[in-house]
Amino acid sequence: MLRLFNDNKPYVLLLLPFIAGVPFVIYYTYSKELFPSTVNFGLWGTLSISKEVRIWFLLFGYLAQLGGGIALNYLFNQSNLHERNNYMPSLLFCAFMSLSPLGMVFNGVQIAIISTIMTIHQLLHLAQNQSGLKMIFNASFVFGFSATLCTSFYAIIPLLFFIILTFRPFLLREFSTYILGMLLPSYFVFAYRNYYGFPYPWHEIQAPLIRDWASLGNVYLIVLTLLVSFAFIFALLKKWSGFINRTRKEIQFISWFLFFIAISGVLHLVLPSFYFHFLLFLVPICILFTFCFIGKGKAFIPSILFYGIWIFVMTKFIFKF
Repeated sequence: MLRLFNDNKPYVLLLLPFIAGVPFVIYYTYSKELFPSTVNFGLWGTLSISKEVRIWFLLFGYLAQLGGGIALNYLFNQSNLHERNNYMPSLLFCAFMSLSPLGMVFNGVQIAIISTIMTIHQLLHLAQNQSGLKMIFNASFVFGFSATLCTSFYAIIPLLFFIILTFRPFLLREFSTYILGMLLPSYFVFAYRNYYGFPYPWHEIQAPLIRDWASLGNVYLIVLTLLVSFAFIFALLKKWSGFINRTRKEIQFISWFLFFIAISGVLHLVLPSFYFHFLLFLVPICILFTFCFIGKGKAFIPSILFYGIWIFVMTKFIFKF
């Protein structure tokens, strides 16, 4: 399966709906009691899920996961992160997203992840000698919308412009455009809450889904994440000399983005009113981990880790750990 997706054959994306659908079928069949009673949409509020509408939230979650995987693959190939098209990011994304019920039930985190993919896509197309106003505004507006869904992203808004400087010199006009794009979604969400008479969001925003991780599966997930992180860091260091300068900048950009998401996660622990979830790491991790499979060799260690994650997904919801 890894060899099939790690190739320049677009038709493998036709297999993705079936591969991504297997965990959803297992989850719906064996683990209905793990279905959350409410889903969080950040500043936009929460929705209660009754038994009658569970199947719809699962269906929309499936479509969001599938759409996110295809969008991530489009980002990887259109940004020329590899000299040939590669379809590994979509497979990794769907496998990693299935690690948690929050990656399967439609919620604000899934929308924020898709918005994050759109943000990275815009920023990776910035050029040194061309105006970046349009792309910076689009990226900042979409990321500002992500922050309304996952409020921990507000903590890294001041830092995000720093990684834009990887591709662009500092220009006050572009910085002002960046700030404007970030503020507009917040204006819309506060206007929405004021119009419908909702209380101020800082009275509501909590981390109600932390309890979903208080299990044996959490320990396994942390171990797998650390192993995956060490694997792609080792692979990138080994292959670093073979990358062209543009690719090196792109990898640095994505690595900084991953680091800033980690900062938002730390602030979530310090300030529990910040809504945060582990799945936000998956976009940069899937991009970086793809480089472990690119090139000559069979990528033995990354392959073992991937199949370990896949087996974990298949058994997690059956044995409910």
